[in-house]
Amino acid sequence: MNEELEHINQIKENKKLDESLSFLYDKHSRIYYKIIHKYFSSEKYMAKKIELLQECKYHIYFAAIEFDFSKKTKFSSYLANKARWICLNFFNQEKRKSRLEDQPEDVNEDESSSLIPFVIKKEKFKKIFEEIERASDERVAKIFKIRYFDTSTNKLTSWKDVSSQLSLSVQGCINIHNKFLKKLQSKIDK
Repeated sequence: MNEELEHINQIKENKKLDESLSFLYDKHSRIYYKIIHKYFSSEKYMAKKIELLQECKYHIYFAAIEFDFSKKTKFSSYLANKARWICLNFFNQEKRKSRLEDQPEDVNEDESSSLIPFVIKKEKFKKIFEEIERASDERVAKIFKIRYFDTSTNKLTSWKDVSSQLSLSVQGCINIHNKFLKKLQSKIDK
């Protein structure tokens, strides 16, 4: 086991923390600082940038605790990704805050008017399903079912998987899908 992995193990086992953390800090702090400087290049969030720079050892410590040896990644890559996600999460939170602040404070619509957009969307969704089922090309329903609904994750099924299940080319599936969408859009907009 190389020296870096020994220090990560010592941190995980709560042994020689100062020595191991100092080693990892000396070896990897530059990559952490580089990522923070990259994402906080403007002056707008200078206070957050300074805070993150001061927390470098803290984030290296938790990166060592969370680091999974079985993933076959380098610790430096893991730390860089962790720093990147810290930055991205901060900016996403800032976006949400600004959207909430932009909304008017005294929105006193009655509840029935707020349900109207929901009902309209539900009706359109129902109409889309009916059109998919009524499509003259039976492959349309199969493509939409596999691509959007036969998945255990929140991700779309890849076109490669769709095409292999239907014994069609990837481009053939995309063409059938897009052709149907164009036809559907004209019917739904009416």
